[in-house]
Amino acid sequence: MKRKELILVAGCPHFGHGQWNLVAIMDQGQHYLEENLDEIYYEAFGQKSELGDGLGPFENLEEVEVFGLGLCQSFGKEGFRLLTAQEFNELKINGLAANEFWNKVREKGKWVKSLNSSPRSKILRRIFN
Repeated sequence: MKRKELILVAGCPHFGHGQWNLVAIMDQGQHYLEENLDEIYYEAFGQKSELGDGLGPFENLEEVEVFGLGLCQSFGKEGFRLLTAQEFNELKINGLAANEFWNKVREKGKWVKSLNSSPRSKILRRIFN
């Protein structure tokens, strides 16, 4: 990946209640530790993650995006790609070579840019902090 970015994979609505969960959070294929993610989730939503498998719940994909922006800030990333678990799994079963796989992830994933990564936001942070 050329950018400093994360890949977030959101699980299908959780238990039929319309809630989402994050099943994978990667940086060039490496998963982050859950302990750090639990802390960030708690800071964002004021409660511990209720899921043993994955992180969440999130009421909708917009909440996943807000959480993703917090992750970018915490890990110093420019933004993230958001894919559903179904989209991600479809890419995995196609048997692509690693480089081609990550190129497809970048094509398919919705790009969400961190507000903190632009030069303008850095200038504004210096003024207001």
